[in-house]
Amino acid sequence: MTSSREKLLDLLGKNNAFVLGGHIHRFYTLCRTAPGGGRLAQLSISHVVGNADVKPGHAAITINGDQVQAVMYSGITRNVYKTVDLMKLLAS
Repeated sequence: MTSSREKLLDLLGKNNAFVLGGHIHRFYTLCRTAPGGGRLAQLSISHVVGNADVKPGHAAITINGDQVQAVMYSGITRNVYKTVDLMKLLAS
């Protein structure tokens, strides 16, 4: 029997989805293969971070044609923590 989680992952994977999450307690990006095939890219932004050099932050997602980029910021400033090409992540 297929679980609800597997069904959701399959649906997201079949559509090459980007999954944006918050309140995860850490910054991360990853790409995963769904159980039924297809891929999905995940981006998580945190409001609580254990690293003293990185403050809880936010992200800006820009879409320009077939390019999707996430710029993650540390704290409420415009200090860039990390930039991720989500299309490249999905293709990896």
